[in-house]
Amino acid sequence: MLQDKNEVEKLIQNQDVTRFMQPLRGTPAYWNKTLKDLHAMARQLGKPTFFLTFSAAEMRWPEVIEGIKAQQGEGVHFSELDWNAKCDILRSNPVTVMQMFEKRVDALMTSLTMSPAQPIG
Repeated sequence: MLQDKNEVEKLIQNQDVTRFMQPLRGTPAYWNKTLKDLHAMARQLGKPTFFLTFSAAEMRWPEVIEGIKAQQGEGVHFSELDWNAKCDILRSNPVTVMQMFEKRVDALMTSLTMSPAQPIG
């Protein structure tokens, strides 16, 4: 399908080419689909009572930096690293950084939703 030049041009003209990128987190097609899903949820369920956004603090997470170095077969002590060294380590394996952040968010959400105290309903 994508080997035929005419087919590719037709996909581009119809803007169907972005559909291939929807599963890839971070692409414009992914965020466009996510936005549409959020709008649909708001239409079906009503206004959200609260909205959370998270950002990673990977520069302050020793287990992330030490974990990446362990994957590379090296041992480091977080407290001995300067800012540039931490940046280099994080840039060397952004996939692991993202996966560890996602696991933290998942653990937090599980903790909040499954807690006997039911903090969010």
